[in-house]
Amino acid sequence: MPNLEYLDFSYVVQGAPKNVSGTPVFKKKTDIYKMLAGVSMNVGCTKLKKLALRGCEIQKQEIKALRKVLDEGVYRLDISFNPLAEHVVDLLKDLSLVEVDLSGCQLSDKGIQALCSSLETLEILKIRDNSLNEENCKTLAKFLPGAS
Repeated sequence: MPNLEYLDFSYVVQGAPKNVSGTPVFKKKTDIYKMLAGVSMNVGCTKLKKLALRGCEIQKQEIKALRKVLDEGVYRLDISFNPLAEHVVDLLKDLSLVEVDLSGCQLSDKGIQALCSSLETLEILKIRDNSLNEENCKTLAKFLPGAS
């Protein structure tokens, strides 16, 4: 795995991928996070740049394992359709991401604040399918390029 740059575990919980014999690749949700922990510990895997975990039901307790992988230099992250709400604060704090997809993550006011603090490095931000209120939109707008 030393040249692995893109890792996609999307929708592993709902539609678990199967191997050629029809056996699910991951028997349970925690297997994903054991794999993530293994990726972060594998010195030869520091080239991982893009990680996709769409719809994997990421919960607060899994953020620590995910954060270790992100700290290794991942700069594109797709965690859309995970119920993160305010837990996105712990995930995005002090990261230098270039692209992040938080579509359908049920972002809370705290989550929006965390997102704004990491907008300096972001080039692509996807936040569709979140119930953002007017105040959240105004907060985000302040951090967009050209805002005064």
